[in-house]
Parts: sequence; structure tokens; C-alpha cells
Amino acid sequence: MYLPGDLYNIGERIKEIDPLLSITFDNRDMVYRITRKNHHVMTVKAGELDARVIRKLRENDLHRRRLMDYIYELEQSELEWERRKARELSNIIESVTLDKYDRIVGIPHYHVGGV
Repeated sequence: MYLPGDLYNIGERIKEIDPLLSITFDNRDMVYRITRKNHHVMTVKAGELDARVIRKLRENDLHRRRLMDYIYELEQSELEWERRKARELSNIIESVTLDKYDRIVGIPHYHVGGV
């Protein structure tokens, strides 16, 4: 893909950061538009397409990864909380069931089947 003024192959180098990134040149406004799929990421003025763009994209990618890591940790802690609550509920149900068994049958549950 040819981009006017892309002396440093920024168009190809942004693919190393994220393969979903694309860059186009808007002749009317004389700016480069960087997008991820259909979402606008950055606008760069003509003549400013250089290593600063790559650095900024890497910083944004790092923030996005940190956010995704935070969301993952949140989901994992929520799953752990749900497992703990299910375990507690299971223990309560078992305790109540054994207590009711003792009352109904009249024999403590630890003596059933014993010698």
C-alpha cells in the first residue's frame, strides 16, 4: 500500500503493533487516519508520520493490554468468589441434611453402618 510521505514505512510498522491497525491518507484534510477495524485510533498531520506515531501506538497498546489484564483479573476473582459461595452453600446444605437425618431417624449419622 502506498502512502504519500511515508518515508519510514510507518504503514507497515503499525502492523507489527497490531495487525488490525490500518492507515489511510485523507487528501481533503491532508491527514493520516489510523484505525483499528472501523474504530478511529489516531489522526496524524501530514509531515508528522514518524517514530513518534509508533511510540504513541505502543503506549496505547500497552494501556489496552493493562486494561484487558485488569478485566481478566476481575473476572477470575468473581469466579473464585462464586466457587467459594457455592462451596459454602454446599457445606450448609450438607450440615442441615445431616442434622435433619439425625432428628428423623434418631440415630447419629456417624453410627449408621458402623459396628
